[in-house]
Parts: sequence; structure tokens; C-alpha cells
Amino acid sequence: SDMGIINSGLIKYETSVLGLPCITVSNEMAHEPIMKLFGGNESIYHLGLAGQVSEKLLHEAISCMTGDSNRRKIMSQKCITMFDGKGKERIYANLLQLKIN
Repeated sequence: SDMGIINSGLIKYETSVLGLPCITVSNEMAHEPIMKLFGGNESIYHLGLAGQVSEKLLHEAISCMTGDSNRRKIMSQKCITMFDGKGKERIYANLLQLKIN
């Protein structure tokens, strides 16, 4: 697939690891901070809360993505670089730094 259209669930991690550029919307306001992280990295084209995304905005986003293969290529590369496989090492290092009372 050249691109995906997804919601803000766990699929964003799966598509990112695969390098699949995506257009996404958030299910609820609680998802917005993490979606802004992905959108800010330009690995995902985040449109905002699903209830506030118009048909016109979705159509424009799809047209933009399908018409720009270079953008999809860059997004794919940025998706892949978000995950380096060293997450558990970072979590462990942070746990070691915690003070135990």
C-alpha cells in the first residue's frame, strides 16, 4: 500500500514501524497529545478530532497525499526513524534513575 487512512489507535505504531505514510484522525481529545507528536515529526498527516474533520478536509488530504509521491517517501522514512528498537533500554535506564524512598 502507498498510504493508509487510520484512526488514532494503536495502529499508528504498527503503520509507523512498517513505514506506511498515513492520514489519521483522533477518536477523542485524550489522543491529541500523542498524535501531535507523530504529526510534528511529519510521519503522519494528522487532521484532528474525527468529529471536527469535514469531508472536504479529508478529501483535500487524500488528494494531497496521493498526488505527491515524494512526500509519501519522506513520511515513510520519518515513520521508520521514530522507532529504533531500543525502547526497553530507555525505560530500564529511567527506572534506574528513580529514587526509592
